[in-house]
Amino acid sequence: MSTNSIHFELNGEQTYLEVHPGRNLLDALRDDLGFTGTKKGCDNEGLCGTCTIIINGKARRACRTSVSDISGKRITTIEGLSSGEQIHPIQQSFIDHGAVQCGFCTPGMIMSAKALLDANSNPTRNEIIQAIQGNYCRCTGYSKIIAAILGAAAIMRGEDYFPVGGNFVRFDNVGKVTGKTIFAADISLPSMLHLSVVRSNFSFGKIIHIDTSSAFTIPGVRAVITADDIPGTKAFSDLWGSKNDQVSTELHPTTALEPVLANDIIRMKGEPIALVVGTDAESAQIGADAVQVSYDPIEPNFDPMHALGNKAFPLHPGGNLYEHGEIQIGDAAKNFASADVKVDLNFLQATQDHVTLEPDCAVASIDDDGRLVVVGPSHQPHVRRLQIAHMLGIDPENVRVIVPPMGGSFGGHHHFWPLLAVALPAYLLSKPVRLVYSRQEVFEGTLKRHAFNISCQIGAQKDGTLSALQAQAFGNAGPYGGAPTIGAFVALCGTGPYKWPAIDYVSRVALTNWANAGPYRGYGMPQGVLPLECTLDEVANQLEIDPLEMRYINIIDHRDGTATGQSFDEQFAIREVLDAIRPKWLEMRQSTVDLRARASEHSLYGEGLATNWYQYGKSGDLCTSAQAGLNKAGQIVIYYSAYTAGIGSDTVLTQ
Repeated sequence: MSTNSIHFELNGEQTYLEVHPGRNLLDALRDDLGFTGTKKGCDNEGLCGTCTIIINGKARRACRTSVSDISGKRITTIEGLSSGEQIHPIQQSFIDHGAVQCGFCTPGMIMSAKALLDANSNPTRNEIIQAIQGNYCRCTGYSKIIAAILGAAAIMRGEDYFPVGGNFVRFDNVGKVTGKTIFAADISLPSMLHLSVVRSNFSFGKIIHIDTSSAFTIPGVRAVITADDIPGTKAFSDLWGSKNDQVSTELHPTTALEPVLANDIIRMKGEPIALVVGTDAESAQIGADAVQVSYDPIEPNFDPMHALGNKAFPLHPGGNLYEHGEIQIGDAAKNFASADVKVDLNFLQATQDHVTLEPDCAVASIDDDGRLVVVGPSHQPHVRRLQIAHMLGIDPENVRVIVPPMGGSFGGHHHFWPLLAVALPAYLLSKPVRLVYSRQEVFEGTLKRHAFNISCQIGAQKDGTLSALQAQAFGNAGPYGGAPTIGAFVALCGTGPYKWPAIDYVSRVALTNWANAGPYRGYGMPQGVLPLECTLDEVANQLEIDPLEMRYINIIDHRDGTATGQSFDEQFAIREVLDAIRPKWLEMRQSTVDLRARASEHSLYGEGLATNWYQYGKSGDLCTSAQAGLNKAGQIVIYYSAYTAGIGSDTVLTQ
């Protein structure tokens, strides 16, 4: 492959690069020059903004820029903004305003801000929004980011500008705003190999044959690994139970283990079948594309209600019921029948991807002591350590799992992939191995929020007092589940903080050929709360009662127990919250009435109010703890199990 010598200025330094002219600038910066502050969040489609740099004074996407187009130009990356210990006012303003969370989007966001402020020293809020509209952030909600850019503009104009609020300073912020924080995909080790995954293109079927021979004809392919190459345990489950007196939750023993690599049956599209190891990412991917897998397809089922029927094909020997949870209080059917107002609504809630800006990734290597070291995002490094040891048939003392800074999570890093995936070839080949998902793989091969179909029936009296709640929830766990208390959580959150004389809430979660489901931010709360609150609104509408008053009449306080029979040990202040927001709520409702009066037929206006709680009445004995000790150097050392994904737990615990 022919190469060209490209000459350009990079962060004030004259730089020469011998590279194929078609190579994109993002890969050249990260892999050839080691400037990993510029991030890769999409599949070189210029959509996420994490790779934003400045070329000749203009903000540009490095992933959409060819190296051949930068000859003779001035390039500035995030590493070029600071000088030694002195960071740029924009970087400092992001710290001062608490505009940094996971930090993965931060370098690109700062570079867009820098290009804007270089051209416009006094931008309006709308001009800032326009400048960063191509920079995605999944953590902050943008308010702090906009405030940080406004603050930086004032400082750069020589004005005094002070952020409002408490102490936002986190000890990891400087690394994030300067691009020095190392995420898993930023790690590059000597002689490192690259991993690509062969995934199923059917949703359900038996594997007839895996032909790996063509992969070995690809230059650079070093190994192809299938389930037969796993020396120890080949499948795992992360089940954890839930029980209390009022919520009956049954975890069914029929729930199958999830294979590390499928070798007989595939149960979802995108399920991993083989691992291809190459000297570079391109050869590994070409090798993976060359692997031929033949199937005997089975008609897939994506509907949880059908999966639980008598005619459904079982995904596992024990059937398709994954979890069955109920809340039964009083005679809900009788109370509903005698209610003055009855509302019955059905809600279909779709699967959601976590869409962390950092694609799933991991790196594994053998250290100087012969120990396997696996680095990658995870909520449960200790569990992963045991799983890796069992998969390889080795002592857990010979495995170390390190969780680096994570570019967001929102619950998505509960799955054992890809940490086990890189551990296997690193151990078998005694070489460093890195796996970085494409964005397409993220959508196909990671856990999703559970889809739910929930029918909700609420009965109430003329005065607004609630009589009964009946609900039937059908959850879609995908083929393996990975979150066996989701049905119970939906039911718990779906009763809300209200007084119910009677409840009949049945929640069943099914195994299907849909995307594999797992924890997602809120874990069961959005699925349970939406049907409840929307149905309550309709009850209030039929009774001609203000939605806030409808909730105020029925809200519990600290003297009441929850729907599941638990009592409160401290003040429960939802009623006080409703009192506090009532004036603004009434003002907003009147504004909506005025807007509707002036609106055209193409405009819609409305207002919304909902209450919810999270973790109240949660079952089980899950807990965490922290320990502090004084070492010989006089330092306080804190031991705790909280992972860091931008939430600031490290800083809070030191405080």
